[in-house]
Amino acid sequence: MGKMDAHIEHTKNIPIGEIGKETGIEPSADRMGIETEAFMQEPVGILVHPTGEEGSLDIIMPSVNGVNQPIIRGREQTVKRKYVEALARSRTTQYVQEQLNFTDPSSLVMKGKTVLSYPFQVVKDTDKGRAWLKGVLAS
Repeated sequence: MGKMDAHIEHTKNIPIGEIGKETGIEPSADRMGIETEAFMQEPVGILVHPTGEEGSLDIIMPSVNGVNQPIIRGREQTVKRKYVEALARSRTTQYVQEQLNFTDPSSLVMKGKTVLSYPFQVVKDTDKGRAWLKGVLAS
């Protein structure tokens, strides 16, 4: 049994529905708010890529308004768009030192590189949803 097979076997019986209950959220009375809420509730097919990084979790748990959504790495899953947004906005910045002039210590510069905390791909969405995600990732 390979590593990926063991990973899939390990996560086979884990429930993948939302966990928790939204509280204290007032429904929006305006049309734009209702349309936005409906859009954020739409199902989107995603795949969060597995990682070989030590200490990384096989199951990640984005939370929106106090409700958690278990997402299993390496397995295609359908989740509400609001959790896709949480994944897209979860980013990590790592810094690397660069020295422009080795004879001048003051030329030391820290270069940052920002990447998704949980790299993922969309496997099923609408054209409107793909355009929306492109905007979120660009922000």
